[in-house]
Amino acid sequence: MITLKQNTTLVVLTILLVNLFSCKAQTNTINITEHCNNNTLSDTDGELYLKDINNLYANYVGTWKWQEGNREFILTLIKQTKYHYNQRINNYFEDRIVGYYIYKENNIELINTSNDDITIFSPNVDYKLDCYSVLSGSIKDILKNKIYDSWFEIVSPTQIRFKGKERENLRYKKEGMPNPPPVYAGNSFPLNMVLTKQ
Repeated sequence: MITLKQNTTLVVLTILLVNLFSCKAQTNTINITEHCNNNTLSDTDGELYLKDINNLYANYVGTWKWQEGNREFILTLIKQTKYHYNQRINNYFEDRIVGYYIYKENNIELINTSNDDITIFSPNVDYKLDCYSVLSGSIKDILKNKIYDSWFEIVSPTQIRFKGKERENLRYKKEGMPNPPPVYAGNSFPLNMVLTKQ
C-alpha cells in the first residue's frame, strides 16, 4: 500500500520528469548587425540565430541589371531565412542573401548560374550583412575560376553599386589530391558597376 507521502513524492517526480523531457533548447535570436557587440554568443552549440530583424535585406532582394555597350550582367538576390550553418565547428542559424547571375556579351550568354544549388554552404552568390549594415560576401566567376570578395552600396531605392576585388587565394596541391583547376587572367564581368532594379 502506498502512503500519502510516497504518493506525493511520485506525483512530484512525475511532474519533474515531464518538465525535463518537454524542455526544448533555447534559441538566442540576435539582430544580424549587432552580433559583433556580443562576444559571449556561441556559434557552435546550435542555439544562435542571427536574424535580419530590421528587414534590411529587403533593400537588396530582387533582380538587378547592369548594361554597357554589348555587355550585360543580371543578378538575382534572394533572402534565405534561418539558414543552418552546420559545417566544420559551426552550428548556428543566420539569415543570408544568395542568388545567381547571368553574364552576356553581344547577346551571347557566357555565364548562367541560375541552375545552381543555392541551399549549399557556399553558393556562387553568397552575402551577409556585417556589423556596419554593409552587405558583403563573395561571388564566384565561373568562367575564370576566381572568387571575388564584394559588397554593395545602396545608390537609390532602384540602384545598387556592386564593388569587388579578387580574393587572394593560395593555390597549392595537397598530397594525394588532384591539381586545383587553372585560374585565368582578368575577370569575366566588371568589378565596379551600378545595377538597376528590374
